[in-house]
Formats: sequence, C-alpha cells, structure tokens
Amino acid sequence: MTEEYEKTKQWHDVLHECNFNIATDKFIVYVMFYINNCYIVEEVIKSRRLMFGWSQAKLAEGICSVKTLSRLENGKAKTTRYNLKQLLEKLNLPTGLYNDNVKFVDLETFRAYTQIDYDAAQGNYKKAKIHLNQTKNKLDMEDKATKQYVLHLEAVVDYNLESGDKEHQLEVLKEILEITLNIDDVFSVKEQSFTKVEGNIICNIIYSLEHLQRYDEMHKYKKVLERYFSPEKMMHNHLYVFATYSISKLYSNTGQFSVSNKINQDLIEKSLATYKFSLLGSVIFCIAWNLDQMGHDEDEVRKLIKIAYTLADIVKDEELKRTIRQERLYK
Repeated sequence: MTEEYEKTKQWHDVLHECNFNIATDKFIVYVMFYINNCYIVEEVIKSRRLMFGWSQAKLAEGICSVKTLSRLENGKAKTTRYNLKQLLEKLNLPTGLYNDNVKFVDLETFRAYTQIDYDAAQGNYKKAKIHLNQTKNKLDMEDKATKQYVLHLEAVVDYNLESGDKEHQLEVLKEILEITLNIDDVFSVKEQSFTKVEGNIICNIIYSLEHLQRYDEMHKYKKVLERYFSPEKMMHNHLYVFATYSISKLYSNTGQFSVSNKINQDLIEKSLATYKFSLLGSVIFCIAWNLDQMGHDEDEVRKLIKIAYTLADIVKDEELKRTIRQERLYK
C-alpha cells in the first residue's frame, strides 16, 4: 500500500476510535476518500496489466525485474518511486503514486481547470472555452492521460457550445477513450481498472448512445460498468451515481419503468448519503416520467416534477429545466 493509503486508513480508524458511526457519518468518510481519491497502487498496476492482457514480463521490460513486479503486485515488496512512475506511465495511467488525478504544473493552472469544471457544470460553456484555450498549453499534452483529460473536457464544452451532432460526439468520445484504452479490451476482460477520466468518458458514451437510441450497444457498456461498480470496490463510488443514472435511463427508455424506478430509489439514497446532489433533480424527474408512463395519479407526478425543477434550479441545470418545462404535467 502507498503511504497515502495508510494515512487514509488511519484516519478511518481514528474516526472509529472516536466513536464516529461510520455507517451514519457517511459524509465524513465520503469526503475523506473522495478528496484524496487514493488507491492501492499495486492493485491498480495488477488489474490494469490484466485488462491490457499483458504478462508481468511485458510490463516489467525495461523498468524492473519480473520478480520485483510480482512481489509488488502481491503486496510483498515496494519499489522505487521512479519505477512506480514508469510502470504507471506504461499502463497509460496518471503518474501520481496516490491517486489518478492529472498533474498540474502550478497552482494557477490547477485553479483554472477547477474553474473550467465549475463553469461547465453551471452551463457557462463560453467562459469554460475561453479558460480552456488559455491554459491547455500549460499541460504536458505528450502524456496520454493528461491529453485525454484535456480533450474530453474540450469535447464536452464544444458539444454544448455548438449544440452538436450526437453521432459525431459519440465518435469523438470513443476516439478520446482510445488514447489510453483499447475499447475491445474494455468488453472482453473481467478485470478492469479505469481512471476517473476514463470512467467519465464511458458514462458520456452511454449517455450519447441513450440519446441515439442505440440500446444494444449501450447494454454492452452498461455491463462493463456493472462489473466495475461491484460493491467491494469502494474507491469507484465517485462515478457511481452518474453511471447508474445512465443505466436507469436505459431501462426507462426500453419500457422497463419499474426496474428504472427501483434503481432511481437507490440513487436517491446514495445521493443523500454522499451529499452528491447534482443529479438528484434528474433522478426525481426520471421517477416522475416513469410513473406517468405507468398511468399513476397525475397530481403525484406533477408534485415530483416540480420538486425536480426546484432542484435543477438550485444546481443551475438549465438543460434539465428546459426539458421539464416541455412536459405536459409541468404547469
């Protein structure tokens, strides 16, 4: 384990010793893990290698001995920071030893990209595009993980600025994912290890496929995420709500309204438990839409729609607000 992971584990133990109820005080634990986005580096290296279909010899070549890599993957030895960075880079992963965040050259650039993310989330894509053009030359675009991060952010901003072609957007997203992954590997292997950026791209691919009504292909990506978000993989929960909502919409759009709403109820609990409210309005609107399709009481459906609109207004989700205003039961 990395020292950072050990530190985080110690924080968890301290909370437990101080009689924090880990089940009840989920927000504390969630923030602790979410902010750090720490992982167990040897597990990441092993699962990523298996996903690529590589032998230990292929990964170790030119970096370290096979014996050293084997002992590292089994948690029986450590290696140098230099070797770890080389291993991560060869696997197309960000080279931070503790998390999968893209590295920034200075605090100013970090703040700029934080602002870009915020502007995009608020629907202010023109402002996000200006900041993106001003700062992307400050990052190492030769690094595959960094290049993927920037191009994905740029693709999302450009698509929303241009009200672009959904088919074209889908192809762009697939090309960006291919910078670090072979898409065939994503479908064909049981062991998976994605960075946050890769996970977000897959979620956006699902979202695009849903809009294009290409449900068979969407099912393939859905199965990938269902394996990836298995209950024991705690560190993957930062993408859980967004990804699972995409799956819920798949069921909704194929007429499986009850299944969709069962997932949505779980998402509401997860959103409240982790203080992740950005999609809560969308989830509630999906519930309302499903109930309407099933012929439920219109007054109850209308109440849920108004709740969804209020939540969309709070988080400034203009797209959701426009969608809701078009519904016959909104007024």
